Amino acid sequence: MSSDKGVASITFDTTMTSHGAGIGATEAQLMAAYPNLQKAVGPNYTHYVKADDNPGVSSSFRVANGKVEAAFTSAPGNNCHN
Repeated sequence: MSSDKGVASITFDTTMTSHGAGIGATEAQLMAAYPNLQKAVGPNYTHYVKADDNPGVSSSFRVANGKVEAAFTSAPGNNCHN
């Protein structure tokens, strides 16, 4: 929860997907779901993609051992997700 923006990010649980790729998806499934997927966003998340239909919103994913282990979607200017 951001003091400036309210709900600024949503962390996926195992039942949530974005474009059909969520926690437990293979890296190949993630890349197929997101043709514009980018790599290397930082130490905790390995991939990110900007939303097609909502400028500024992005989803970040952590892939380890070939599978998505964590994911979240965040609003532009998010100041609260770690």
